Amino acid sequence: MTLLYRPSQTPREFPERFQQTMHTMIRTWIFCCLCLCPCLLFAHEGLRFRFLDLPASLRDVNILHVTEDRKGMIWFTTSSGLHRYDGNRLLTFDLFSKPALISNAISCLLADGQDRIWAGSPNGLTMIDLHTWKSTSWQYHPDSKENLVVKYISEGQDGTIYIISNSAVLYRVSEGRLVPALDFNVLMPGSNAQLGGLSEPVKGELWVLVNGRFVILRQQRIIRTFPAVALDDAIVERALFHESGKVFFNVANNGVYIGDMATGAVTRWKHPVNDSLTAHRKINFFRMKNGNVAIYVNKYGFVAFNPVTGQTRETDPEVMQHFTNAGMLMFPGRDEKTYFSFSKGIAVLEPANTPFHNYMGTVSSETVPYSVRCIYRHTDSTWIIGNYRDGLTLVDEKTGRTQPIAPRFIYTMLPWGKDSLLAASEGDGLLWLNISRRSLTPLQSAPAGGFASQAKYTTSLYRENDSLVWAGTYSGLFLLNIRKGHIVPLPALYNHARIMNAKVYQVLAKGPLKFIATTAGLFIYNAAAGEVYKALAGQPETGVYCLSEVNGRIWAGTNGRGILVLDEKGKLEATVNTSGGLAGNAVYSILLAGRQVVAGTDYGLSLVQTDTYAVRNYTRLDKLPSNEFNHSAALQDGDRMYFGTINGFTAFDPRQLLAADTTKAFPTLYFTAFTTSSRKGQSQDYTLPYKTMSSLEVAPGTEYFSLRFGGPDQEWRQLQYYYRLGEEGWKELGRLPEISFAGLDPGQYLVQLAARISPGSAIHPLLSMPLTVFPAWYQTWWFRTLALLLAAGAVWLIYSYRMRQMLREQQLRTKIAGDLHDEVGSSLTRIYFQADLLRMKEEHASALQKIADTSRDALTTMSDMVWSIDARFDTAADLVSRMRDYVMKLQQELELSCTFQVSGEYADRALSQMVRQNFFLIFKEAVNNAARYTSAGKINIDLHFGNRLELRVQNPCEEPVRSIGTYQGGQGLHHMQLRAGRMKGEVKTSARQGSFEVTLSVPW
Repeated sequence: MTLLYRPSQTPREFPERFQQTMHTMIRTWIFCCLCLCPCLLFAHEGLRFRFLDLPASLRDVNILHVTEDRKGMIWFTTSSGLHRYDGNRLLTFDLFSKPALISNAISCLLADGQDRIWAGSPNGLTMIDLHTWKSTSWQYHPDSKENLVVKYISEGQDGTIYIISNSAVLYRVSEGRLVPALDFNVLMPGSNAQLGGLSEPVKGELWVLVNGRFVILRQQRIIRTFPAVALDDAIVERALFHESGKVFFNVANNGVYIGDMATGAVTRWKHPVNDSLTAHRKINFFRMKNGNVAIYVNKYGFVAFNPVTGQTRETDPEVMQHFTNAGMLMFPGRDEKTYFSFSKGIAVLEPANTPFHNYMGTVSSETVPYSVRCIYRHTDSTWIIGNYRDGLTLVDEKTGRTQPIAPRFIYTMLPWGKDSLLAASEGDGLLWLNISRRSLTPLQSAPAGGFASQAKYTTSLYRENDSLVWAGTYSGLFLLNIRKGHIVPLPALYNHARIMNAKVYQVLAKGPLKFIATTAGLFIYNAAAGEVYKALAGQPETGVYCLSEVNGRIWAGTNGRGILVLDEKGKLEATVNTSGGLAGNAVYSILLAGRQVVAGTDYGLSLVQTDTYAVRNYTRLDKLPSNEFNHSAALQDGDRMYFGTINGFTAFDPRQLLAADTTKAFPTLYFTAFTTSSRKGQSQDYTLPYKTMSSLEVAPGTEYFSLRFGGPDQEWRQLQYYYRLGEEGWKELGRLPEISFAGLDPGQYLVQLAARISPGSAIHPLLSMPLTVFPAWYQTWWFRTLALLLAAGAVWLIYSYRMRQMLREQQLRTKIAGDLHDEVGSSLTRIYFQADLLRMKEEHASALQKIADTSRDALTTMSDMVWSIDARFDTAADLVSRMRDYVMKLQQELELSCTFQVSGEYADRALSQMVRQNFFLIFKEAVNNAARYTSAGKINIDLHFGNRLELRVQNPCEEPVRSIGTYQGGQGLHHMQLRAGRMKGEVKTSARQGSFEVTLSVPW
């Protein structure tokens, strides 16, 4: 039972869900009838009936209970447990989920005003806190090991949760504990109390349905019963307490009663349907706008009742169709919404202010939609609809019922007589439709000059007179004489290859001219002159879907360029497209309504002012059945217009569209899930809709995270979404309901979500979420400072170690040089002087001269070696000085003329021992060779200090060019190459007529 009350001083609604009798509930669900019988999508006079597009995993399950939390998320139960659906993702809660249920067999369900979900079962009670995403369960009666069997859950006006068990005990939840409030077996001894429901219509006053009558309690005492007079049968389960002081309830086998809560008086509802009710007809009540109450009768529909005036209003035919073919369970929602559950689905009846009447909308995504291709309204208030689901279909405007006529794909229809239509089909040629007999017969074609094959696939019809019809086909345009059954010869037209190879969408006559809309563009046929020419000369070629004459101008709906406005000669005067506010650039149909043009596009319906071209758009946010319209599916009948879409058709009065509020109420959206991924794994947070937070926090070490969004109204799926961080440019998401981030730098951000209805509309901000990305330990300032200090310390240690090593090396080299100079040098000097003294004796002069020369050479070589390893001379200046000394000594000994030129900056440059030693030895070898082979006693030496250290030694010679390079230097050239390789340099020799040159280049 559900007892509902909305007091006048506090307009709130506290729904309760109670268990239905199982054997009568499941058998009345006939969802197949909904699929087989066309459903109407009611969207006018303040109400809209729509089906929730649930995931495919629920196609073979029965939905038992439905409730709605404060954020509009849908919670429902099946045999497999509890589910939450946010319009995007389905979450399932069972025995093993987190949070977990105490039982999957849920008998009652409640979403309270504090964002908690209560699920009662034969095994106890489970509460899920949506803020913390944790569950609490009570399995036993307090202070007992007896199993708690929960029958009903209700919320009081102060938010107190009341529980009724099967043992007739009333509990309340207080500070996380089940507290017994009242035991009716004690309060009413001997009555074998059977509790059927609970409500608090007046604060402090509990109304409990006990044994078929209301017992009113105050401070745990019975103050009276209701009704004041006894009824023949018991009050059954569901009742509604109204703010007017009336209570609506159903009496088994006796129909609906209305009681006065103050006096206890009751009266039986006076309505014909009330007299036909039986115990097998489920009855329910829910609130409507303006204080009305809807009395819902299963398999009948509902009647709107005004408790103050007593007036009733029958359900509109479009809405009635949803209820007469299937039994549904009804559950009150929030904000005057009512949910209906049935086999394989959930539907909602909700307030909606819209000027559109929508017909033939499909039940759900499982059902093939009615893509309406053409519409005709007969004088007897019936519609003849050509659609791609059932073919040609008859729709009763009064009842909304449909009746298939023939499984033919009718593309367009041309009224011909009072009771006949000429129908153009796709595949079956031209057909005559007799409306009264509901029959189709083929149009007869003459044996010679017939048109049966040419008009097999016909897409447009235009009536020239009583016998001639222009028929546009998949391959060209023909003028047909339907009385004689042949094609009228028009050589100028039929010989035009562009037209006769194109699909022809429409023919429009303006005086002697015929404007022809085709996939190849717009053409003009002048029958009087017998000529055909292309309109829009000099414009990009585009397909044209539809044509309309507006104030002497031709308005052409195109495939991709919006609406083109032309003069009668086919010259372009204006363009209306998405950049000017048009809903879409593919325009399928155009009708004229006064000073407005109504255009059906691929992104909605547009009203275009004929003089200023100002545009107003309407989409599914305005409760259209679809944003995409169909070509040729447009009809004007008096003040009403009918436009076919890919999901049924809509009817409206253009004047009401102009008077309607154009402010788009975007669907309510929430960030519904926060997913993070790190080395520890993936985690999910589904509490975002219920939290108020200053910032969403991303933990350190998170490698990837994403924000999913969704909402209870499925229209949000039709929007194009964008996001951005802070003030950067918008990034397109398309229809993807998730924003993903990877590798985002630590810091504070503002994630913004926006959407737009169509490509030509503005981007509308919807949601924003502050975001804080915390750095990992290695991204923190203190770690970076510490790392910088450690790196600087390491560099300093390496530098210190290297300096100590270099100092040791220099000290060692200096010591070795000193030792060589002092010990070996002194010994060689003594040998030299002793040999020189002995040389004075003639008998030993020659041998001792050799000893003296060898000692002198050894002293020179040792001196060079000592200089090369002595760390005190590791500068470029020392090298230059040594080279100058060597050249001067060589000049003195050999009487040579040497030039020694030094260029570049070198005074303050250091030079490694390895480079200094090898460079000097190569220099000595080159100079010695030059001195040996010079022909004029002249040597030129150039030394340059630049990016590289470069040496050039040049001497004149008299040998032939080819022989010079083969012997000057001999084996010494090979050693010079080896020494240059140690320095990563190179030695080159060049021989020209009368000159030989050695060059050395070394990096330094």
